[in-house]
Amino acid sequence: MDVNVDGGLSIAFPLNQFSSQAILLETEGVSVANRFDVASSLQDFEEYCLDNPHSEDEYDCLIDSIELNCRNASFFEAFRRPYAQGSPQFHLNEVPAFDSGLRIEVPTTFQRFGFVKTKENLLDKPKTLTFTLYRNIDEFISHNAPNNSVILCLDNAELNVSTEFYKLMRGVLEKNFADPLIPVPESIPIEILQKPESTKETASAIRYATFAFRLAFSNVVWNCCSPATKRFWSDLRSALPAEGEDLFRRIYG
Repeated sequence: MDVNVDGGLSIAFPLNQFSSQAILLETEGVSVANRFDVASSLQDFEEYCLDNPHSEDEYDCLIDSIELNCRNASFFEAFRRPYAQGSPQFHLNEVPAFDSGLRIEVPTTFQRFGFVKTKENLLDKPKTLTFTLYRNIDEFISHNAPNNSVILCLDNAELNVSTEFYKLMRGVLEKNFADPLIPVPESIPIEILQKPESTKETASAIRYATFAFRLAFSNVVWNCCSPATKRFWSDLRSALPAEGEDLFRRIYG
């Protein structure tokens, strides 16, 4: 598979299936390509410790390797809201309050609902992101590799992380990505479905991962901002005269 899509695209990562909070990824285009490898041939499995250290067998799992590139991507804190009945607008009065004075806008929406988002981008400027996804095709045979693995690579960037966004990011990782994975019946090999049903209870201390997520940063600066910090710099900037504000901008950006 080798697919290239030009044009705007939005991907929402909800806190969980019941929450209206989400991280909104906006990108100007995506490209997707895949190939098939055995786990032992993939350097990422050793570099990011994706393999199972407590393996009970030496089976070399077949892996579907997928590379997803998002061009000029931006991250925003967002909230999902339904349309008002008979109107293409949102119930803005239902949206939880953002930081004082922070503007919100309405991006492209679905038929029944859409998202409102913060004005501030997590990144200092849009960047190209690379997601590498590994799917264990032999998950019903061996757990030497996680059923699904995701690696996000980000290079040469500056991140402005607020307290609220950090809590949301942790929540998405813990309550969304960590949700139990239930296989879709259509994806189970026919050989497995044709096996006679049997129930066995065993005691085993062996654990294995069904999902793995890794963040890979290279030359990345994190700016951790609390609400008080934001208000301090905003008040300082507004108190400066014109020439002082210009100097402030040159020093602090």
